[in-house]
Amino acid sequence: MTLPFHDPCNHYSRVRETKTNPNTRTHGPIIMAKLYRCYNCSDDKGMPGRDFAADKPVCPKCGLDGSPGSRFASKIVALRTIHLDPPHPTVKSAGTGQPACGVPRLGSMAMTGDPNVVNCPKCRETPEWKTLKARRDASPDDIELPDFPVVVDIEKQQFTKAAA
Repeated sequence: MTLPFHDPCNHYSRVRETKTNPNTRTHGPIIMAKLYRCYNCSDDKGMPGRDFAADKPVCPKCGLDGSPGSRFASKIVALRTIHLDPPHPTVKSAGTGQPACGVPRLGSMAMTGDPNVVNCPKCRETPEWKTLKARRDASPDDIELPDFPVVVDIEKQQFTKAAA
């Protein structure tokens, strides 16, 4: 026996015709291209995998078609969009909870405060991302190294100041 699916709030509708963009205060569709990675190509640094944005999984560089069912579908992978969650202005180690690019927050939206992980093209154009990226590039590990000799104990996973 199959019970009918009842959705009184219409949370699971497949088509949402219009959304409100809080930054422009206009109504209309918010369209973002999907992100893909082509493993047939290399990125700017020579590493395998070149990221691109497109409506269909077809690499603009090599032309490889990664549509489902095609022979090379495994060579082009759909990426999940990861947005920047800018730092909160008053609370330390917390984000604002809203993406830097200004798209409305959805329930399953992925966000991070690490600028190296962000792949949303609009977030990467914001001043918040540029500031965080410059700060991260200046100190990649965010670790302040001690200015004195230390002794490292691997088994206890600790370090102490060495005797002078």
